[in-house]
Amino acid sequence: MSSSPPPRASLDGLPTEIKARILEFCDRQDKWLAELHRYLKTYAEEREDHVREHSGCALSAQQELVMLSASFRFKVVKVSRTMSTLFRLYIAPKYGPLFSRIEFDDKRPETFDTIVALLPYFPNLTEASLSLEGFVKLLPERGSTNRLGWRDLEKHAPVGMGRLLASLVRLDTNVSAEGDLRRISSTSRNLRSLRLMDSLSTISGQGLVDIVAALPLLAELGLPKDWPLTSLAEAADAATSRTLPRLTLYQGPVYPDLIQSLAFPGTFASSLRHMKIELIRPLSNATDEEPAYPDGVHFPHVRSLTFTTVHEGGVRALCGISSARFPSLASLRVESLGFANPYLYDHRPIATYLQSNFSFPGTLRHVQLWSDDEALRLNALDDIADDFDFPGVTVSTNPIEPFVDAAFLAASWIRRDVQDDWDVDMCRTGAAVDRTINFLNDWHRRSADEDDDGEYARLAVVLQRAELERVAMLG
Repeated sequence: MSSSPPPRASLDGLPTEIKARILEFCDRQDKWLAELHRYLKTYAEEREDHVREHSGCALSAQQELVMLSASFRFKVVKVSRTMSTLFRLYIAPKYGPLFSRIEFDDKRPETFDTIVALLPYFPNLTEASLSLEGFVKLLPERGSTNRLGWRDLEKHAPVGMGRLLASLVRLDTNVSAEGDLRRISSTSRNLRSLRLMDSLSTISGQGLVDIVAALPLLAELGLPKDWPLTSLAEAADAATSRTLPRLTLYQGPVYPDLIQSLAFPGTFASSLRHMKIELIRPLSNATDEEPAYPDGVHFPHVRSLTFTTVHEGGVRALCGISSARFPSLASLRVESLGFANPYLYDHRPIATYLQSNFSFPGTLRHVQLWSDDEALRLNALDDIADDFDFPGVTVSTNPIEPFVDAAFLAASWIRRDVQDDWDVDMCRTGAAVDRTINFLNDWHRRSADEDDDGEYARLAVVLQRAELERVAMLG
């Protein structure tokens, strides 16, 4: 006999009071779920807005970073690199306003025509390097429908290439013909700096003065090292009857005849603040007698002076530089190949000369010895520190050879050959090692005593760059 299934539960049989309680609970549950839905929806929208806002900030920061890096990447227009499609169609239109300098380093006519067409994209060019091959020879006397000419520059300065020349503040050029330079300068009236390079044998002293006089804002003038002494003397004579701009920087050659060499820069003595001079030939009897200076020529406001020579006699003489002729001199840089030669010790006569011609402490605060072609020897650096121990004066040099001596970086058989030779001074090398180790020990001790994590971090970086950690671990 089969049994019947149990009756199903039903709300209908429940008391009214229980039914009311159930309905009340369901109502509260519905309200709670509705509130939760509203909260979640609002929270989700806020998070979406937050993400969108921060994404926008990140995108904006990325765009600013791109523009910032572009301002460093896009500074100089080299005409030889402007023919690519990427440059003509993307870089020039987008980043043209960031460029400030242009260099005409390509002698192909088609490249020149391309840059002329692109010039409107570069409204902020203020510096230029105009070469003979890449600029002057590509400009015919008269232009045509397809080519720009000199007459276009002279008559239509506000347009294209003429506008560029009119906006230039700094100009470097190896153009040697006086007529071409006159044409360029007549259009570039806003120049503050003019540097003439290479041979200028065809430019007379009178022509140079005419060009300088036509540039009322000019403050810096650089002449090539092979400009003749006769032209310097002619320029000095011509300058006496002209109103010239007040130069603050002069760079040019100096010959053994200092009277004629310095007469022209002496014209600007009242305004010069910086000078760079290069001795062309040794002074006769440089170590025995004082070189003759132009009468009454002093440079009272020159603060920095660079003196360059490859001749030992010239370095020894220093062209009569003294506190009487340069009473405001604060920084002196002497350039010579002899500083890197351990056999010459050219720095010692300079130290002796400065000791005799300057008072210490005085206005001179910094002396720099420089050799472009070769690093200084370690023993020379030690000697320089001893010889230039003047009160109130700091001494610097160009980079020295690798620590401790270049011989130790050579092959083993070379080291054996030079080990007993004087080129490797073991006494100085040992002293250099001891001084370095003591410096690191003092640094470590100071960091430990002060419990300075920052000093520890800096010391770790120094050790890492010198690979001392690897040496200590691996031997």
